[in-house]
Amino acid sequence: MGADEKDGLRWIGFPEESVEVCGFPWFEEMSPRLWRFPDRMQNKMPTDVFEAGKQTAGGRLRLRSDTGALSVRARFPALSIRTNMTQYTAHGISTYVNGECWSAKIPGTEGGEVTLSLFSGTPSEFRDICIYLPLYGPVEILEIGLDEGASFESPSSFRLDRPVVYYGSSITQGGCASRPGLSYQGMVGRALNLDYANFGFSGKGKCEREVAEALAEIDACCFVLDVGQNTSVEELDERFVPFLDTLRDRRPEIPVLATTPIFYNAELWSTGHQAGVNAKRSIISEAVANRNDGGDDLAYLLEAKDYLWRDFTDGAVDGGHPNDLGFARMAENLGPVLAGVLGL
Repeated sequence: MGADEKDGLRWIGFPEESVEVCGFPWFEEMSPRLWRFPDRMQNKMPTDVFEAGKQTAGGRLRLRSDTGALSVRARFPALSIRTNMTQYTAHGISTYVNGECWSAKIPGTEGGEVTLSLFSGTPSEFRDICIYLPLYGPVEILEIGLDEGASFESPSSFRLDRPVVYYGSSITQGGCASRPGLSYQGMVGRALNLDYANFGFSGKGKCEREVAEALAEIDACCFVLDVGQNTSVEELDERFVPFLDTLRDRRPEIPVLATTPIFYNAELWSTGHQAGVNAKRSIISEAVANRNDGGDDLAYLLEAKDYLWRDFTDGAVDGGHPNDLGFARMAENLGPVLAGVLGL
């Protein structure tokens, strides 16, 4: 491996065979770019969805090493102000070691090329390291810095060889977890030791058939659909069944777990909001029931009342996007259902 000695560390270029890249199903095709879609799909799907696919939600770098220090050199965009999330949410990097969060780091607000020390000064022993990339970003990883004498082993294996593929809105993308690693996929992934890919797109999870066709290329262990927030009732009624059918028809061996939209605080006081979201829940639940009635036993449903409901109104930042408490509740309820779907 080519390496340079700088800042007292040995710096290796990215990508590197000892560092496993997770959450980017087409990484071999796109390396070193950390894009969620390959560029050959640019003209086959909505422009705004493809562009949002350049954000690194769900991306992780995994390695097993005895290094006592770890840094990354990366290129970030300038901070864009978001009303309901912090820079840690949008541009942060979280480092988990043996399943525990050791650090969360952010670049300066001006972005550009920066070096972030993820940890240092710890004794040399082999550890499983997982670097969670920004939930929004995007980010370009340039180099990884380790102790001069550090060695590598293969990262510990996931429970299943194939990832869970999540599709949906900003809630799926991770808005508004306080930092990477605290999205519900991150929590479920650690609890069940499952790989995953996050295809959540803020404001853009609209169930276009072209997106379903792209996702169907992925050799997943399960598709989880978390939709309804970015469409009108009429749009969802028009699009959800074709989206679901596309996944089931093209990947009949892969189960699909659909969830109905989680509770919105406005449902406590707005009859209009309540009527709209209940209509969306009915569209999703009826679509799954119709497939089951037609003999499809690999279409599953998780209702909002069993996911994140009105008994937990402190679960949202702004009345709709979950905070860390909300995501923890979602992970706690989703995990056993997903485990059952996968036969774990």
